[in-house]
Amino acid sequence: MNKIKHNFLRTSPPKESEIMWVFMSPNRELQKIGLAAMSLRPIETERIQRTLIEFLQDPNFYFKEYAFLSLNKFKENPADKNDAVRKRLLEIIKNEEGKGKGKGNISFREFLLLAKFPSQETALFLQDQLMKEGQENKIYRIAAFSALKKMGEPYFTKVLEYVKNHSTPEMKKELLERENTWLDTSF
Repeated sequence: MNKIKHNFLRTSPPKESEIMWVFMSPNRELQKIGLAAMSLRPIETERIQRTLIEFLQDPNFYFKEYAFLSLNKFKENPADKNDAVRKRLLEIIKNEEGKGKGKGNISFREFLLLAKFPSQETALFLQDQLMKEGQENKIYRIAAFSALKKMGEPYFTKVLEYVKNHSTPEMKKELLERENTWLDTSF
């Protein structure tokens, strides 16, 4: 397996049109192979990024996993070019969340992807997640906290201040504990 990976990484990268042909193929196995290849060596174009965001909604676990791994490796996320991508990712997360308890399919890592697209709108969404009470929303609060931390100081401090001023004593205590135990790890 390592030899195959080594040979793959040495080859010249495919063109965007070739990758899109694989992604748009009706052959699901070919799509999965393309996604696996992208997770090893992502080709960073806006069109591919938008397509990978759509794969995050796929019912197949492996498709979502490879799409996430690829998107997480993207290095450049200029705000002007990726505004549509950020909005689409937010829309996907909100739609999954809107399905209700136990029906949504939001993962912790999708929240962390939001950190790659910092904006005021993203910060407000994460702020709303931090304000949700109840044990069933705890994973969303943890994910929102982690994403805000990764977005950086201006977003993090502004949202944190709001939550501290407008939440219940239990929420404030949980937030303080999270702040005290935060470890800056990359996922």
